Amino acid sequence: MKLGIFRVFFAGVWLVNGMYCKVLDGVPRHRWIVARILGEDHSLFLTRLIGIAEIAMAVWKGKLFETSAHIAFVLLWAYLTTVFLLTGLS
Repeated sequence: MKLGIFRVFFAGVWLVNGMYCKVLDGVPRHRWIVARILGEDHSLFLTRLIGIAEIAMAVWKGKLFETSAHIAFVLLWAYLTTVFLLTGLS
């Protein structure tokens, strides 16, 4: 039962970050970071694309929890490292 609660929690985090923060542009800072790294022209589209990928991670988290957790860790580490190195944001 404990593992089920963790699955729901972590899937919920990916779902909220993907849907609200990126697809619905509820947190414009995400779009600003994408614009700063990849350019302003397509930042909203690319941010929404990232959000859709995060929603997919939320769905996947429920099915293959351990594998998706490892992949999510690597993707998140790569993202944060890129943001830090290219923008100086922390």
